[in-house]
Amino acid sequence: MYSPVGKYVFHVTTPERAEKIKKTGLKPTKKTMGKFNVRLPQKPSAFVTGSEGVQYWTNAVANALAGKGAQFGTDERDIEILKFPVANIPKNDRRKILKDIVGTRDATGSSKREKAAYRITKTLGGKKRRDK
Repeated sequence: MYSPVGKYVFHVTTPERAEKIKKTGLKPTKKTMGKFNVRLPQKPSAFVTGSEGVQYWTNAVANALAGKGAQFGTDERDIEILKFPVANIPKNDRRKILKDIVGTRDATGSSKREKAAYRITKTLGGKKRRDK
C-alpha cells in the first residue's frame, strides 16, 4: 500500500484531549479559528503531520500552551503525541487527506526537506462500537 502521507500520521495535543481522542477518535472541528490564531478552512477539519513534522508541532503546541498561562512553562508531560496507522484508514478516507499548505510551510521553515502537515475531514481512530 503506497501512501504519499507515509505509514503513520501523528497528532500533537494535551494529555487530557488525548484521552478523549483515544475514546472517540480525532474528530474534525467546525471552529473557524484555531489554537494558533489562524483562520481554519470552512469545511470541518483536524490536523495531523508526518513523522518529519512531529518535532516542530510538539514545540508549537508547547509554545501555545505556555502562552495560555502555564505557570512554569511546559514540558513533555504536558504534550502527548498520538500515532495513527495509515493502513487503518479506509481507502476512500485516505484519498481525502489533503496537504495543509500553511502548516507545511510553517513546519518546513528554512529547511530543505519538506515537513508536511495534513488536513483530515473524517474521524480518525477511536473505539469502534458494535450494536448487538
